[in-house]
Amino acid sequence: MAVVEILDVSLTETVSARLRGRYLHAVPGTLNTAHTMEITGWALGRDCPVVAVELVNKCNVCRRAPVNIHSPDAAAIYPGVTEAAYSGFSLNISLLGLTPEIEFLVQAVLKDQIRVPIGMIRARRLWREGRIDANPPLVSVVIPCYRQAHFLDEAIESVLAQSYPHLELVLVDDGSSDNTAAIAATYPGVRYIRQKNAGLSGARNTGLRHSLGAYLVFLDADDRLLPNALEAGLQCFASHPESAFVYGHSRFIMFDGSPMPARQPIHVEGDYYLALLRGTPIMAPASVMYRREIFEVVDGFDTSLSPAADYALYYRVARQFPIRCHGQTIVEYRRHDTNMTRGFEQMLKYNLVALRGQWRYVRRSAEGREAYQAGIRSWKHAHGRLVVKAVRVSIGAKQWKRAIQGVWALLRFCPSYLPLVMGDKPLLQKIRACIKRAVGKTNSRRPRGGAPPPLAQQIRQAVLARIPPHAKVIVVDKGDGGVLGLDRLQEWHFPPPKEGSPEKLFAAGSSKGSREVTWMKIGCTYDLRLYAGRGRRKLLAAVKVMRTEGTQLAADLEPVRVRDTAGTGTIRWDTGSDSESELYVSASPRFTGYYPTDSDDAVERFEGLCAQGADFLLFPRTAFWWLDHYPEFKAYLENRYRLIADAKATNDACIIFDLRNTSPKG
Repeated sequence: MAVVEILDVSLTETVSARLRGRYLHAVPGTLNTAHTMEITGWALGRDCPVVAVELVNKCNVCRRAPVNIHSPDAAAIYPGVTEAAYSGFSLNISLLGLTPEIEFLVQAVLKDQIRVPIGMIRARRLWREGRIDANPPLVSVVIPCYRQAHFLDEAIESVLAQSYPHLELVLVDDGSSDNTAAIAATYPGVRYIRQKNAGLSGARNTGLRHSLGAYLVFLDADDRLLPNALEAGLQCFASHPESAFVYGHSRFIMFDGSPMPARQPIHVEGDYYLALLRGTPIMAPASVMYRREIFEVVDGFDTSLSPAADYALYYRVARQFPIRCHGQTIVEYRRHDTNMTRGFEQMLKYNLVALRGQWRYVRRSAEGREAYQAGIRSWKHAHGRLVVKAVRVSIGAKQWKRAIQGVWALLRFCPSYLPLVMGDKPLLQKIRACIKRAVGKTNSRRPRGGAPPPLAQQIRQAVLARIPPHAKVIVVDKGDGGVLGLDRLQEWHFPPPKEGSPEKLFAAGSSKGSREVTWMKIGCTYDLRLYAGRGRRKLLAAVKVMRTEGTQLAADLEPVRVRDTAGTGTIRWDTGSDSESELYVSASPRFTGYYPTDSDDAVERFEGLCAQGADFLLFPRTAFWWLDHYPEFKAYLENRYRLIADAKATNDACIIFDLRNTSPKG
């Protein structure tokens, strides 16, 4: 049984000048059950009263309690001090999630907010093997059931067959219309609770409220526990008492209970929270055993995310507390057409919603962002293809409403999987081919954007052949800030502007020149860049110009030799009045404007778009200069993403990268 043992209690060697006296009551050798520790005592101020007492661990205040409890001991020691009679305090703290051995500083908080140390307390958590036989912990197994009576007896009997006997079984009938109640009545030891239909999460929360065990397991009515399930969980808690929950592996069974081909379980190394974000190391909800105390911190299952409430709970717990996998197979997880996991559209939607709720906690960490993005891809792959399969089955059965629901789910959450719906259906293939021909004819008559019509048509042909409809495509800037007008695709412009508008060609030709302008608006700022050659091969010079009425500010810079690091020039200004003026200057290593300053800036801004769910990256021919101007950015793309169309394959029309799966080399 889990206990907390108090190892040492020590008061400060001398009483502070700000305190009359202090006392701590926590006897070394005392054992407290579960993961709680209670500390009592009294503290009496001298010139300024003590208003509270704090418990501090590693510079963090873990608990704070007011000083207002009646203390006969303090009143007897200081009979002439009025405040002594009510100078007592009581602190009760849960040690769940802290290190196995803990040290606390107890400090008094005076009314003027000065902190004064009172003493130190050392404690540790233990698993008392000798206490298990005499007072074993109770494990509550909660079975929510909604119209699963045909599997219920197997679930109940799997609980009653556990090698660990000290358990209770709570069955929550979530408004079933079948014979769930009759089956429950055949098992005298089952506590039966019936409620109006509230969904899976609501039923689990009901079982949580009506159960008594120090540990909890939530077993779906169509699954089965293996005989060692509870014992394995308790043994793991004994070895890792800091854990908020522990879990094991599961194996799949068919509708009739026959085994399915075994799947390799996911073994986690390192951070369990990041592993949960990346994928699905926990397959069956019943493979998890929780401490009851954890529900005082994270509440119960989120009823608004019922199909994915289990993973939403895993995220909340693992983000704040340690968890552990014991590695044993303890659950038989049934796959059939009526269990909740087969509602693939709902699973796709709510698992993505649950995962996206973690973005604010991981967005500032590179590892967190990588795990989050991998998780988004994992859920889309896991459920998107199953939604596609269900849609195709519905179309074959002419269940049009069901098919439309599936297509709508794909369109909202997984649009890149929509082309798979057409699959090998001859009629749908003909429809798709007809649409392609119509789109091709329309695009050939209606060129869009700044690219010449032949190039735009070549790019669209390359896109139609390689990118599924409704995908999100990042299109690298062609030089005029326009878009290609890719039909059926969401086209995102890159780079997303940091300030201003994309630069446009102002002048071209000889190495020297001048040009009169009449369109510079008063109050607007203009960035001018001078490149060598064509296609922005090399940035030579840049200047910002802002015009205001009656004012002139200009810079005449002399040419700089290649080996020099600085050059001469003349700055001229005129305020247009007789008033005094001040001129300031600032410097930066590189010119900053619409385009990235270097490859690192390009990668950072590109990753910002990728995090929003982009599927492909497209370089039109007019943007090939990027690959020379930002060589490290080019290497980053080639090492991380799959190139599905190079310049040669598209007749120098475009280059396309697939962003949906990273494939680092080496």
